[in-house]
Amino acid sequence: MEQFEALQAIDPDDLTAHYNLALLYRRAGMKDKAKEQSAKFVTKKIDPGAPTYSLDFLRKHPEISIESVPWHVHKDVSHPEVTIAGGEH
Repeated sequence: MEQFEALQAIDPDDLTAHYNLALLYRRAGMKDKAKEQSAKFVTKKIDPGAPTYSLDFLRKHPEISIESVPWHVHKDVSHPEVTIAGGEH
């Protein structure tokens, strides 16, 4: 328990710590703490269907699908012309 509690001090969102602490607390008869850790695990656990839902949404909304890409160029933004010394563009 000490190791998983220490892990949570470093990373409070670590799923492994929540899962294992729920089991360990339950075995030690610490039902309230076990329920708390179990609830945190369930809340933070990734929904295996989430990527499917996300991709379906992005397919239906191509105008915003590019926003999920870490870097991209907005084509609808106009850029003022840059004037180089001497009057050239």
